[in-house]
Amino acid sequence: MFVHVQVETVTEYAIGSVIRPVRCERCQAQYFYELARLTKGTGTTVYGIGQKAARKRARKSAEKKLARQQLMDREAVPCPTCNWIQSGMAGELRARRHAWMSWIGYACCIGAAVIALFYFLFQWTEPKIADWIARNLSTPGITLLVVGIALNLLRAVRARAFDPNDRRAGEGSFDASGSPPALLDDAGGQLFAPQQETCVGANDGSIVVQLPRAIGAIPQVCCACLGHAEKQSKPAFCDTALVAFPICKNCLGAWNWRTSKRVLGVIWIAAVIGAAVATAIPDLKTGARIGWGVGATAALSIIVGVVAVRYSRSELRGRWIDRRRGVIMLTFLNQQYSHMFAERYRARLPGPGTHIVPLEPP
Repeated sequence: MFVHVQVETVTEYAIGSVIRPVRCERCQAQYFYELARLTKGTGTTVYGIGQKAARKRARKSAEKKLARQQLMDREAVPCPTCNWIQSGMAGELRARRHAWMSWIGYACCIGAAVIALFYFLFQWTEPKIADWIARNLSTPGITLLVVGIALNLLRAVRARAFDPNDRRAGEGSFDASGSPPALLDDAGGQLFAPQQETCVGANDGSIVVQLPRAIGAIPQVCCACLGHAEKQSKPAFCDTALVAFPICKNCLGAWNWRTSKRVLGVIWIAAVIGAAVATAIPDLKTGARIGWGVGATAALSIIVGVVAVRYSRSELRGRWIDRRRGVIMLTFLNQQYSHMFAERYRARLPGPGTHIVPLEPP
């Protein structure tokens, strides 16, 4: 007997920042930086029963994650006096070094595992297809596995050998995307940034920000036409949590219409390719051939659709650089809005009530 159970997931966010003092290991100068984090907590409820309790659990979970990250995390902020990266910060940089190699390595291993899974599944249902997979895909599968393992090992070796203070690597030898600026205190005890943060990306219209520090800097005009904004929008396939960007009804409607046309075009192309794939596989019954065609169409629609929506020109696109730290690259079609956002973001300083944590012992 089939029993349907409706499980609802509720989400709560916690945002906060602290001022972390640093004593430079090289010149003994003291400086500060703002450690800001945005965390998410979830709770579940069945049939909507106990929703308040679920939200409370989600909020507590988010606050617990926030407190842990504020205690344990570090940002790579060089000393404003001698440009030295402290040893704890260097460890954080090594952990993020060449992360793309790990992602490609994991993707290769997953591809090899998918080939093996399909072989064992068809071994019991369609032996002819299993034999075709063994003849044509065994070598690519083994190659993917070897490449995946080699990439992860190479990444570990290169990350361990990286030294951000090695001046032979030249200026800007490490990726400081989203790192807050170094802060100094004046005679009155007020914090100021001797040098503004660099947040404008290489491409026009793009800006790299840390979401917990960007919330109060978002210009409250339409991100497409700079007019009056009645709605809020987020980048496609890039959940920015509490951060949404203002947009007017007309621009939002035009954006949705262009997205719909792209989705229909992707489905049509995927259907043509899926039919070609199903026709190319020999010795298949009609039902199995139709199943392969439908499956290939669905898979290609999802993959190509995600890529097309994310990388096609639109009013707002987002790409995560470091999800844990909340660092994201935002690309606006309206470059004037991007410049407005960048200026407000660079001029932002921590609030006067931000807690300053004690200086860690050397």
